[in-house]
Amino acid sequence: MISCEIAVEFETMQQELEEIKQMVRDASTLEDLNHLHHKVGASEQEIEAAEQRISKLDRLVAWCAWEKFESQCSLEELQARQEWTAIMNVQNEYEAKYC
Repeated sequence: MISCEIAVEFETMQQELEEIKQMVRDASTLEDLNHLHHKVGASEQEIEAAEQRISKLDRLVAWCAWEKFESQCSLEELQARQEWTAIMNVQNEYEAKYC
């Protein structure tokens, strides 16, 4: 169940990031980028929801890491966290550059 939840969260967030990356690739002018900034801009509720999802994922991974120590959790859950960190780094770079 834990690995399924992590996989679903990871896949959803990965899809969102791919959509943002595609919009950036499609932008051809500063006006497009400005429009993109407003389009991607999240409401306060969306930000809170994302923070809750990330917090939930962090708790799941922390629990899984402890279980891995006790040899009851697969390596996939831990790898999902590493991949998620890489995705967040790309998103942070995007926000720093365009927002």
